Amino acid sequence: MRVKIALFVITLLSASQLHAAQKNIPYGPGERQRLDVYKPDNGKPAPVVLWIHGGAWKFGDKSHLNGKAEWLTGEGWALVAMNYRFVPQVTWREQAADVAEAVKWIQTSGAKHGFDASRIVLMGHSAGAHLAALVATDEQYLEAAQAKAATIVGVVLIDGAGYDIPRQAKFARGWLGGIYTEVFSTDVAEQQAASPVTYATSRKLWPQFLILHCASRVASTNQAKLLANALQSAGAKAVTFSARDKNHMTINRELGTPEDEPTAAINELLWKLRPTSTGRGSTGKAE
Repeated sequence: MRVKIALFVITLLSASQLHAAQKNIPYGPGERQRLDVYKPDNGKPAPVVLWIHGGAWKFGDKSHLNGKAEWLTGEGWALVAMNYRFVPQVTWREQAADVAEAVKWIQTSGAKHGFDASRIVLMGHSAGAHLAALVATDEQYLEAAQAKAATIVGVVLIDGAGYDIPRQAKFARGWLGGIYTEVFSTDVAEQQAASPVTYATSRKLWPQFLILHCASRVASTNQAKLLANALQSAGAKAVTFSARDKNHMTINRELGTPEDEPTAAINELLWKLRPTSTGRGSTGKAE
């Protein structure tokens, strides 16, 4: 255990020297339509994780990675961390459009940045999980951006609770309930339009879904099961993972650390989705 921790610390110290990443690349005209790029140092085209931060649809930043760049590049994946515009300056629809535009940027900029843009995984926490799920299920956003849905091979959702928003808005209490009505209004039709479960209908091509939730958090547990069941009924491969001894913040903050069970579950999916030509465990390098 001590050896693993020591190696992890050394990796972080080495990778921290490589944080001269290519940052604040525009994918749209807005001030927050920017992204950062990190990629592994293995000389091969790297499949891509698009990271979508959380923050109640109103705050957060792509720079809050907590070691994700080191972890994911070490697993042979490029990391593209995106910002998106906030409510109330824009609506949730425009936020989903931002995610789709970032996907399009990856697809059109793949060769320049050393990406294997045919393999993209959407990964988001909290509000970012909702946006990732929405773009992966409601294809109108990718179509409007002229992005290819087939390149999204996986979706990793981390402790989101906004997959069936009418249900969540009905049962959420206090300030949390206020967030859902502020972002999605009190209109049930509007809430349904923002709900990924609404679009979990039969289609030929689905990415693989890994839906993580905190075992102790009732809202995210119930919402994860609702979405997984809907996706499975629609013919998608969707798996839930119940994270023990985690809360809404630590499940995100501790990703990439040794002995972390959510990390192991994500790594297992990434290993399955990786092209056979991509080496695993290479040293992470920010571009």
